[in-house]
Formats: sequence, structure tokens, C-alpha cells
Amino acid sequence: MFGQGILAALESYRKGARAAELPQKKTAPMIETLQLLKEGKSLEEIAAIRGRQIATVTNTAAALVETGEVEFSSKWIDPNKLSVIEAACARVGLAQLERLKPLKEVLPPEITYDEIRLVVAWLRREENRKKVNVPA
Repeated sequence: MFGQGILAALESYRKGARAAELPQKKTAPMIETLQLLKEGKSLEEIAAIRGRQIATVTNTAAALVETGEVEFSSKWIDPNKLSVIEAACARVGLAQLERLKPLKEVLPPEITYDEIRLVVAWLRREENRKKVNVPA
């Protein structure tokens, strides 16, 4: 009864067809943070409004930056720290970076995980943009 449909699906898979990725569902806090960012609120203001820790808001903002739903804001991080983190990412290798700890270990102690997380999300987004814009 289902044999022909299964065989047809397997054949199209063999030829390269793949199921489309399901769109990620946004949680209510993510939607709220997205809206507040679009209103121009700072990460600290959002944390206060939502009654959350700054790290929670930073994680959400980084996820939104990496997916391209929000643009990275230079107001979030000191320009000097930004350039130091960028240089460290270049040395460590962004593609090989699965955890932030190796990056944190090579950076000055005054640079926080939140700052690293935001910059890494922005750099990954920029890297993905370059991949999309490269002609085949």
C-alpha cells in the first residue's frame, strides 16, 4: 500500500532532494527581546524590563544576531574589546570554535563571556552572509 511512495521518496533522496528545514519556533521571551531590541532598548534595559539577568538577555540577543533577525549593535561592546575579540577569533579559528572557553582563555580577563558570545554570533553571521553571497 505504501511501497511505491516510499520507493519514490528514497529515489528522490538518492538524487539529492532533502526535506526543508522546519522554521525554528521562537519562544515568547525571544519574541519580547526581539521587539525591545527593535525599539532601541539596550541589553541592560531589556534585562530590567523583563526581570532577567543580563546574561540571559545577551544569550537571546546573540542568538538573534546569529540568525540575522537583529543587527549587531556597536553600542553593546567597547570598540577596543571588539577588536581584541575579533583578533582572538581569527587566531583560534571561528570554524573550529565549538565552545567559548578556549577563546576566553586567550583573552584578557576583563573581557566577559557575554561580550565574547555577542562578537562570535556577529562574526558567524557575517561568515554566513559571505557564504550566501559567493557566486557558484
